[in-house]
Amino acid sequence: MNIIAGAVFSIGFKYAGTGNREAFKLVYDYSKFFRKLKVIQSNKDSIGMIHTNITKNQIDKNTVETCLCVSAFALSMIMAGTGDVECFKALRVLRKRFEHDMHYGYNMAIHMSLGFLFLGGGSFTFSRSDLAIASLICALYPIFPSSASDNRYHLQALRHFYVLAIESRLLQARDIDTGEFLNLNMKVDVFLGEDDEEMRMSDGGSQSIDRHQRTKTVQITTPDIINGTIKSIEV
Repeated sequence: MNIIAGAVFSIGFKYAGTGNREAFKLVYDYSKFFRKLKVIQSNKDSIGMIHTNITKNQIDKNTVETCLCVSAFALSMIMAGTGDVECFKALRVLRKRFEHDMHYGYNMAIHMSLGFLFLGGGSFTFSRSDLAIASLICALYPIFPSSASDNRYHLQALRHFYVLAIESRLLQARDIDTGEFLNLNMKVDVFLGEDDEEMRMSDGGSQSIDRHQRTKTVQITTPDIINGTIKSIEV
């Protein structure tokens, strides 16, 4: 179980800040698997289950909760700053379903994940540089405190190291005369993978750009606005 959770955690680091749907879907499926284990565990504890030779080797409560929080971290790292609705729903389910059944450290992990999802109100996300990954490992180290003053196994001040992994990754349209932000539809063409597969994304007002993808063009597609194209920009 810990090996699976570790693999899920590593996927979160690999695709941190990318919004990759395939990686998100994989991690989301495992988070549902851990959630089911937690529900079963909670039901057994509530009825005062007596452990026998058959059940004594089943996964303990702390392991299940740690795996669940690790999957929440992975989800939020992948979708950091996107405010993705599906990810938001998954994290809200974890918070509401297990809020009173999990101690301080696990609740802290779920709330940190919610914060990462809306990082900077959608204008920031996580980088994947060496410094950023190291900072995230320090901040998300999966040994959770039992109280606000518990620093036995991991200094809680290190939880704030995630700020070293944050970077601005937002393209916004602004009126050159007034300086006001405009609500425009922009089409961004980027190259993906080794085969330079083209992907197009449209959004109104702003567009989150992955600096690790090579951007081909940015084009304004809003009616009544002179269409302009920016080629070969660096983000």
